[in-house]
Amino acid sequence: MGKVVITNVVASTYLMLDLDLDHVFNEFGHIIKNPKMQNLIWKHPKICGTSLLFRNGYISVHGCKSVGQAKKSVRQFARLLQRRGYNPQMNRIKINTISGVYRSDFRRLDLKKLSEKTPIWYEPEIFSAAIFTHGKIRFLIYSSGILVITGIKVGGEKKLSSGLEKLLLLIHKNR
Repeated sequence: MGKVVITNVVASTYLMLDLDLDHVFNEFGHIIKNPKMQNLIWKHPKICGTSLLFRNGYISVHGCKSVGQAKKSVRQFARLLQRRGYNPQMNRIKINTISGVYRSDFRRLDLKKLSEKTPIWYEPEIFSAAIFTHGKIRFLIYSSGILVITGIKVGGEKKLSSGLEKLLLLIHKNR
């Protein structure tokens, strides 16, 4: 069996402070205001990932390729705020979700046929991939044989492995 390649890790925490988003926006570069969500989108050129900052001190970082890298990025964004007079304090950094890609050996899958015989959902008018759910992990199956996996949690390697094995067996038996 191949290897799942991590493509995105989302980490978040509360900085235990209220942020003046206008002040933060004016103090730093590489920030975009998002008035619809009432937050800031901060992409620093020397820090991995993109940060979302909210008034209540909630910070979320996405776009990192490992758990360690995501946690480090949260700390780096907090440190930059600290250098500008804020006093961020973090209890713990939570890993919200991990996403990955698996390149299967199957080529040219007939997703319609696959969905007719298995618990795989496929509606081509709505979405181009078929969907298989195993617990909270979701597998998006493309006709090229590529699987995009979302909803992976830290410590969920067993669940991921069992779901992937079950899915690959379903595909093998019903293609």
